[in-house]
Order: sequence, then C-alpha cells, then structure tokens
Amino acid sequence: NEMDDRERVLLNFRTIIQDLEIESFRNHHSVREIAEHLDRLRLQAVSAHETHNIQKIDIEQTGVQIMTIHASKGLQFRCVFIAGGFTRREKSDFWTYHQDTRRVFDLACNPNRKVLHDLEMNSEYERLFYVALTRARDRLYLPVFNPTTSARNTRGILGDLIPRALSHLKDDPQVRWILSDVTTTPLVTTRRVAIELPMDVAVPNPLFPDSSMRFLDRRIDVISFTGIKSRLLSSSGRDLSRIDFGQDERHSEEYDAGFVLTTPAPLAQRELPHSRETGLILHQILEHIDFYTIRMAKNHEEVLTCSPGSAKIIDESLRAHFATYPNFDPIVFREEAARIVWNTLTTPLNDRNLRLCEIDKKTRETEFYSKPFSLPNALLRGSTDIDGFLHGFIDMIFEFEDRFYIVDWKSNFIEGGYDPQHLASNMAEMRYDLQILIYACALIRWIKTINPNYSYDRHFGGIFYLYLRGIAPDSPGRGIFFYRPDDESVFTDQSFN
Repeated sequence: NEMDDRERVLLNFRTIIQDLEIESFRNHHSVREIAEHLDRLRLQAVSAHETHNIQKIDIEQTGVQIMTIHASKGLQFRCVFIAGGFTRREKSDFWTYHQDTRRVFDLACNPNRKVLHDLEMNSEYERLFYVALTRARDRLYLPVFNPTTSARNTRGILGDLIPRALSHLKDDPQVRWILSDVTTTPLVTTRRVAIELPMDVAVPNPLFPDSSMRFLDRRIDVISFTGIKSRLLSSSGRDLSRIDFGQDERHSEEYDAGFVLTTPAPLAQRELPHSRETGLILHQILEHIDFYTIRMAKNHEEVLTCSPGSAKIIDESLRAHFATYPNFDPIVFREEAARIVWNTLTTPLNDRNLRLCEIDKKTRETEFYSKPFSLPNALLRGSTDIDGFLHGFIDMIFEFEDRFYIVDWKSNFIEGGYDPQHLASNMAEMRYDLQILIYACALIRWIKTINPNYSYDRHFGGIFYLYLRGIAPDSPGRGIFFYRPDDESVFTDQSFN
C-alpha cells in the first residue's frame, strides 16, 4: 500500500545516504567524487573488498534477508543470525583518534599513539555490533568459538568480547547452547572416505566448489548483464563516470546519457529528454499499462482522453521521475510518452502483422536465475573470463502462433536515426549480443521445463529489440531489431556453459 511504499523509499534513501557519508568521511571526497562513487555502486563496478552497505531491502520480503550491519540500522526482525566481526579488521593506512575534543589524523603512525587509535576503533566496532545484536526481536543466533593458537592473532573484536560476555550467561534459562562442545569439535574433519559412483550418478561439474578450497576461491558471483557490461567497459579503459548513472537489471544501461552534474541541454520542441529517467518512465509505463486499452485507441491522443487508467499510469510515471526536471512540461511530455507507447504497441513488427497490443499470452518483467555459467575470453573479446550464476529481468515474453518471443525495450537516443544499419551499430557498441545470448538461453531452458516435446523450430520465435524512439506505423521496420538464428547451437554451444 501507499504507506509501505513510502516507508520503503525512506529506508532506501537512508541506507544510501549513510553509506555515502561513510565513504565521504573515509576518503575526503568532493561532491563530484561522491557522484562517481555512486555511479560505480549502481553499475556494480565496486570490487568485493569494498563497500556492500548499499543494497535493495524489501521490508515485505519473506524468507532470509542478508545485509550489512550498516544497512540493518533502524530495522528489526524476529530472528537474527550474526555472521562477521570474528576476524581482525584490515590494517589502517593512518591512525585516527580524539585529543582534547579535536579529531587527529596521524599520517606518520606514531607508535606512542597506536593505543589511542586502537581504543577508538574498538569503541566504534563495539557500537556497530551493538546495532547488530539489537536487531533481533525474538531470537538471536550468535556463534561462539575459541580460535586455535595459530588463529589468535587474526581474530577480531567479537572473538575476544563475546566469549567473556557469555561466560556469565551459562546458566541463564533464556540462553540455549546449541553445541556445548564446540571448542573440542573440529570445524573440518581430516577423515576422507572414497565412494565410487556409477557414471550416470557422478557429477562432472558440481554446482558448488569443493568445501576444502579457500573461502575466496569458493566464492560464486551472482551477476547480471549490467554487471558483465560494466566489467567490460572498465577493462577497456572506458570512463565509468561518463556511463549511465546505473540501475538494477530491470532497468539496464541502455539509457541515453550518463549522470553528470550539469544543466540539461535544450530539447527539441516535442522530445523526451535523452536521460536515464526517460528510460525508467517508458519501462514503467510498458510494464503496467493495459494493452487492451491501447488496442482500442485509434491514436495516441485517445490513450490520454478515453482511457483514464492508462492516462493515470503515464502521469504518475512522469511525476515520479520528472517532477523536479528543469524543463518539465507535463502537457508535452505526457503526449510524447503516449505517442511512443501507442506507436510501439500498435506498429506491426513483422510481415505477419504481429502487433503487441493484440497479444494476450504475455508476461512482463520476468525475473530469472540461471544455473552456473561461464563466459570465456573469446566471447568477451579479450576480457577476463566471467563465471558464476546469472540473474536478470526480461522486459516481456509473449506467445504468438505457438512460438515464444522475447521483447526488450530500448530507449536509446541514436543521433543518426533508427534504420537497420544504425541499429546494428548500436547493438554491437552496447554489447547486446551478450544480452541476447543470456536471455535466449534463459527462455529456452524455461520452455524445456514446461514442454518435454520442445523443438527449437516449433517453439522458439526469436528476440525483438524495440528502439522506442524510432518506431512509427508509417515507417515499417524502423526501430525494430529482430534476431533468430536458424541454428539453435548459437545459443546452446559449449562456448556458453
């Protein structure tokens, strides 16, 4: 409901602002540097050892939620598991402490002042973990262990404080010790048993790495096309601060302009801005609008005048993203948004008069997780291999004449126009070839699960990339990129595992 939506928005903003405050304080960033840091976060280009305090939190989500302690501030859960704080923090490049109410940054790391630095850092971590310990309403699960002699020098503040604190609660009826002999139970047994499996049972490529490997070697990435592309751009030397401001996989980086701290350029008389916000608006409208009302409208004006529901979706989407835009003209913008949507859904996409507004069997914003995959060097054009689990959102899947099709909305502004040559160039530049591969594999795997008699020729229709700004009923084929190879092996070849 509306109250829950407001609470979620406030929570998201608070989490983002807290992380930016920490980043600014630690690195003395300027406003532009903070904006660039936010770019990298949203483009998933921040490496694993950096911050993970920014994340999406769904307060209504059921099941397990994993978050950092910073992100958990202000929240409460029935059951909380603490995982972290048991190893020593990274060594500081300089020491910081307070002296006579003044904050001191000791860049020379004076040995005589180290104790002041350690005391202050320990106090900060104690306050931080107090936040973690008080997030639980009913149950708190806290691992307690005595490290081996060789590991004593690497344990963190919790490894010292918690065993001492809990020693006073041994007989407390509200405290339950799940495994009382944890100090004498080895974490990993050295005893190995060899079992020979028949060939049809053995798994040549297990889903998860061997548990005997180092933790960092066992880590499995969950990555989207957005994340893959940002890695490619980063490795190619592209300036990420000039790339789009970033978004989750539902709103990937096809939008027109990067996030820059400048005044928007003047627009043509009837034109939506070349910005990420325009892409968000059009995606939001196409996700929620009733296709039947578009089918009944004779032109885009009737979408606004004869369909209150469609007009409301357009107006709310515009207000949500353009309310503070300097050149926001609600009359012009709503008419242009309605024109783009009506053109897209009513223009025939092929010679069989396929029009999206007439499609009843469809699903929008389809989320998927893939099995483990590997993108080798050859596909990435010289970049490092990428592997792990794939996660993404497909804008729309529909069924037409017993075949399944993928639709991906693209709001890119292409200065040269939307003819086939310019579309092909943009597809290559934006690496949509990888996105096609990912989405097609996901759809084919799904079709196989619901139809044991799956046949590529009978059931896979192809992929439409619809460049929303270029589609018009009086210009057949303009703004429409379609791909369907004759040979399914393009999608199922072993180069994409």
